[in-house]
Amino acid sequence: MNSTPPPLPSQVRSAFGSGKRGSWPAFLFLAIGIAPALVGLFLVYGTHYHSPGWGPVLRKFFAADTVCALISGVGIGFRVTGQLWLRLLIALLMAVGLWLLNALAGLFVGCVLTMPGR
Repeated sequence: MNSTPPPLPSQVRSAFGSGKRGSWPAFLFLAIGIAPALVGLFLVYGTHYHSPGWGPVLRKFFAADTVCALISGVGIGFRVTGQLWLRLLIALLMAVGLWLLNALAGLFVGCVLTMPGR
């Protein structure tokens, strides 16, 4: 009834590779993308008690967040597939996701530290 499907063309096989690439580059790029959240949280927490104005720290945090999210998104997106449009789409989505994750972490800490009665 069901015969075996024909073999895949050589283009499809070569695009996926033989699996020799490890997963360490993806983890490295994810670490780069998440690093501003960890460093920024400590900076915001540390500067809140030393000076009343930590707005410049937040501006630097969001600038570092943007740069690191773009580097991480491009690094992950360009290792995923062979098609340029798909690489750019994945890179953009990864960068936006990491930026939002880091931004939400920074805003959460900012809101917690500025609560009345703290």
